[in-house]
Amino acid sequence: MAATLPPEIILHIVSHIERLPPHLRQRELWAATLISRSWYFAAVPALYHTPFISSKNFTMFVRTICPSINAHIRRTKFSTMVKNLNMSSLVHDSSRSLTARILIRLKEGLEVFDAPLTSFAINCLAALSKCQHLRQLNLILVTETISLRQLLHSISKLPRLELLSMRCKDAPVANHPDVSWPPSLKSLKVSGLFTSRTLDHFRLLPRTLTSLTIDDTSQIDYGALEALLKVIGHGLESLHLGSYPIGFQDVTLSDWLRPLPKLKSLYVSLLGSQIDGSLNIFDGGKRLYDSHNSHPLKQLELEGFDLELVESVFDLVADGYLGCLRQVIFIRTSCTTRRLTRHDLQSVHELDDLLRALAREDGTGASMEEHQAGAEIVEIG
Repeated sequence: MAATLPPEIILHIVSHIERLPPHLRQRELWAATLISRSWYFAAVPALYHTPFISSKNFTMFVRTICPSINAHIRRTKFSTMVKNLNMSSLVHDSSRSLTARILIRLKEGLEVFDAPLTSFAINCLAALSKCQHLRQLNLILVTETISLRQLLHSISKLPRLELLSMRCKDAPVANHPDVSWPPSLKSLKVSGLFTSRTLDHFRLLPRTLTSLTIDDTSQIDYGALEALLKVIGHGLESLHLGSYPIGFQDVTLSDWLRPLPKLKSLYVSLLGSQIDGSLNIFDGGKRLYDSHNSHPLKQLELEGFDLELVESVFDLVADGYLGCLRQVIFIRTSCTTRRLTRHDLQSVHELDDLLRALAREDGTGASMEEHQAGAEIVEIG
């Protein structure tokens, strides 16, 4: 009976299977290919579109995709079906040469690639540069040291690359004019410990960039960061700074938002700033904005908590200087020794009520609905 189902019904069933968690999806799609010829042709593209790779099935995956070391022998139709390849769970299962081989075989269709921990290195960059359909590239786990110049030299000509996550080595590359960023890049996430001099080449980021994440800014001087934001900040909609920049204690909200006129989401870590009520990050907002010209910031996450910080945010929202703000999250870590008082919780509750009321006034067509708005304290381990 299943073999006589119309193709449209089979495809509809397969589309539901694709929504399952990765390990279940792969098992059920494989079972579907065994039902009949019709089910086989409907399920195989979905099966190989986003394969679930683990140490248990990696060898079989390689045998299917790369049946021979010789590129001309026994080409397989399955390689063009793979669009999303996540090898991040692999540690010692692959080799650097094998990873390069896989990339070469998948170059015609690969759109998303998450690199493995130890088996991705410089010798894989040439193969990576051939993946002209690549849209997302995640190298955040790679342990091999790859310089920014080497990486950009390989990926700068990828026309569709929009999302890049990478580890960065502290070395200036501004003296190499032949190196540029991918032209369509929209989101950049950078991890690794580096200093202000590495930011020089970030000034060449394309105007298409809308999201920037720097996990560790503890060795970066705020002056260098500010100079970067003045160059690339006009189009940024999301900014995430995972640690406390040098000289940040002398910065006000006006300083932060001035070069970021389109920013909608801001994450700032205040850990290490010794927040004691004297921190002036939220002072001086009225110098730049008035209640008739609010900054478009909608989401604010602060890693750190202080009562005066909450009250300052409340005042800036209530007075209209941050009139578009609808969601505020205060993040407390397990190492925080200060216990929350009833006054702390009451202040957060008042800010929560204010943000929800403003979201209610925005109406149903707003970008953030009432159930999404508010203020809260999140405890992390």
